[in-house]
Amino acid sequence: MMGVWQTVKRWRSKLTGKDEWPKINEDWAVGDLAECITEDPWYQGAPGPKKGDVNRVVGVFPGHCKRDETPGWGLKFSKWPGAFAATSFRKITPRADEAQRCEEEFLRLLRPEHVDRGVA
Repeated sequence: MMGVWQTVKRWRSKLTGKDEWPKINEDWAVGDLAECITEDPWYQGAPGPKKGDVNRVVGVFPGHCKRDETPGWGLKFSKWPGAFAATSFRKITPRADEAQRCEEEFLRLLRPEHVDRGVA
């Protein structure tokens, strides 16, 4: 029985004449948040995210575009059937919220170099 990666390698070679898959547009991993950045309709009117929608990634894998058979990377989301081209999304990187930043500043101010030693 042929494994998944052997199948991918076989199709990749067949489609491109090369054994290399194109580089992925982001460092995608399961659990990442992906914001849709395309306004183009999905293949054959399939349901999918709209521009600005944010979805959690549940799968990242090599594949090929249904429109023109070019190799690329796909993202799978629990909310939508099928997979979507990774180049249609941008990765949302986590940021500390206001409370987190305030707590860090408070702890910084408690360090000995910031404490007024003249107060009894």
